[in-house]
Order: sequence, then structure tokens, then C-alpha cells
Amino acid sequence: MSRKTITICIAIVTAFLLVLFTADITLRLSEDNTAKAFGLWSNTSSAYEERYTRLDQVYSILTERYYKEVDEETLLLGAINGMTASLDDPYTMYFTGEEMRELNTTRSGEYVGIGVMVRILDDGYIYIARVFGNSPAQEAGLRKGDIIMASDGLELKAYTSSELTEAVSHIKGLENSYVNLTIKRGEELFDCSVMRAAVVQNRTEYLMLDDKIAYVSLSEFFGTAVQDVKNALDYIKENDAQALIFDLRNNTGGLLDQCVDITDMFLPESVIVYTQDRSGEKVYYYSDASSLDLPMAVLVNGNTASASEIFAAAVQDTGVGTIVGTTTFGKGIVQTIYPFNEDGAALQLTTSQYYTPSGRTIHKTGVTPDVEVEYQQNETADPASVFEILPETDNQLKAAYEYLLVELNKAE
Repeated sequence: MSRKTITICIAIVTAFLLVLFTADITLRLSEDNTAKAFGLWSNTSSAYEERYTRLDQVYSILTERYYKEVDEETLLLGAINGMTASLDDPYTMYFTGEEMRELNTTRSGEYVGIGVMVRILDDGYIYIARVFGNSPAQEAGLRKGDIIMASDGLELKAYTSSELTEAVSHIKGLENSYVNLTIKRGEELFDCSVMRAAVVQNRTEYLMLDDKIAYVSLSEFFGTAVQDVKNALDYIKENDAQALIFDLRNNTGGLLDQCVDITDMFLPESVIVYTQDRSGEKVYYYSDASSLDLPMAVLVNGNTASASEIFAAAVQDTGVGTIVGTTTFGKGIVQTIYPFNEDGAALQLTTSQYYTPSGRTIHKTGVTPDVEVEYQQNETADPASVFEILPETDNQLKAAYEYLLVELNKAE
């Protein structure tokens, strides 16, 4: 390995140490090649080399003296991951090109799979939180609440988001190929063969709970979420809804621009959120004067995070709705994605903190609901109905529903 090659490798690694850009909240893609923007590729000054001599020495010893052949790309990736890990920030991480492509596919909502949204149970098993309409899963008879025990004989368990991504990769596959799933439904265990197909994920569900109160749920602020919510609001207007339950339980967040666009539909003219970076620079995001203007209850829980907390906090601070459920996750910091265009890799970096319209920070504390209701499993309900949208089987939904009935009675 030549000195020039080693120096270039070190330059690649140390590029990550010098990120000084000001950025927006959650996930924003930089249009420039990050390493090129920092101008580090040709930096071979003596001061630069002196600073990173030890890294150079360790790299040389590992590649030349280790008792087994060393993969240089693995060493480089390990150095990068070591730097991000040293920040002790679970939201700052490096994605390889392959990982980034998979992530973008998931976030776009367009992929080849069976058409379900999955979540993790406390015991690590994966359950179906939602079956998309006109999907292979719906055609195969899979239901919300089914637990996916195995895929093609491989047991599926996950305790972290990365493990869930790995598990889901065993369900996805080539279009028109089949996956054999082992499903647990209540006490019943059975196999189900599902043909994979192109799926477009709709991130909303909506219906009228009665002739007055509408229900809308949003699972993520990604993909077609803005249009999906517009369609939901058109539906409830067409049905002359007088009040709305907006369900953000288990919504783990998404993109700032989508969060702002969606929150703007519900708020009058006001601040939605503002961010502040380490230099003290603040960036404000506003809503215009138009709004839904209906009594609203927003359902939240401990898995309501990031962008969904921005929505909930803005509703709470501006008084346009009441928050019902349990305290939210408490992720009030901002990530920006810096892409490396030559191979599609990217660095996701925490760059600032966000604040609610009243100036609150909710990081590590969350949004405290106005009406606190712990979720209780209805043990007497029909297992098939537990996963339906019914106030009778969901005590948090029932609390929101009853709250809005009272509010509507006051207005009469």
C-alpha cells in the first residue's frame, strides 16, 4: 500500500470529522457531493498528515502485519462507524450505498413485497400493524394483528429498527415470486403462501366512526403522506364530519417538509416549529391562515416520535386540539443526510434541535398529553375485533371519542 493511497483513505475517513453545515430538521438530502464540498480529497499538507499520523500508522500495521489478510474496505467502514459511534448518538450513522438504496425504497412507499406494515412486539415477534388495500397480503387473507413467526422457515424476531429491517428483507423479494409465511392468529398457527408484487404504500386510514366524528390515522411522514392526508380530509368534509380524531400512535416520524405541509392543514396562521443549531442560528417554519377548523383530538403514545411529536406539540401549543394518550417518545433533535454521490452512501448526522411554537424542547421528555389514558388490552373482546378501529375495543380511542362528544354537546 503506497503512502499516497493511505493518505487518501485517511482523508475519506476524516471528512466525517469536519461536518460544519447548517441543516434543516429530520432528513434532508444535500445536493452536493459531501466530500468534494469539504475539499478534503487533495489535502495532503504536512500539518494535516501530522495530525493523522497515528491513524496512518495503525492502518499500515493492520494491513501489513495482521496474521490474516485484511479487507481494506472493511477497515475503512470500521473507522467511519467508530467515529459515528464515539458521539454516543443513536441517530448519527453511516449508510453504505446498498443500505441507503434500501432505506430510500422503504421511505418512498413503493417496493416489491406483500403489502403490510409491521411492528415489533415486546417479545421480539413481528406483527402486522396494517394490511394495505389491493395488496398480495389482503388477497391472501392476512389480517391486522397477525404475527409473522417465520418466513420460508426462518424464524423472524427483532428488537431494534435495524433488526426489523433485516427481518423484513426476508419477506420482500422479486416480483411474482412466492414467500411462505408462518402466521400466528390468536392461538391458531398456519402457513400462508403469498406472491410478492409491486406495492404502493398508503400511509393513512380514515372512516366515519358515526355520523359526526371522523377518524384519520397517519403511520409516517414519508412517501405520499401529504396527498394521503389531503384525500382523508376531503373524505371527512364530504361526509360532513363535525369533529376529528387524528391518530399518531406508533408514528415514528419522517421528513420535515411533509410534517410542515400536513400540520399546516390543521393550524391557523402561526409558527409550526423552529430549529436551532450549535451556532445559535434559528430557522422558523410557519402555517398559513387556512385550517381544518374542527374540534380535534390527537392520539399519541410512547412510539409517537420526531415529526409526529412536532405535529402534536404544535396542536397543543396553538390550542387547536387536545392530545390524548400517553407521553410521546421524546426525540427533539434534527438529522440531516449528506450523500456521497460516487457510490450512493450517506452520512446521517444530528445537526440541531427543534422547539415547539411556545419555545419548548421535548427532547428526552416528550409531549405530555392533555388527557392521559394508558392503553389497556380488552381481554373480553373478540380477537378479530381487537385490531379493528372500534372505540369499544380501544380505550384510548374511546377516551378521544367521548371527549369530542362532550365538546360537540357544548357547542349545541
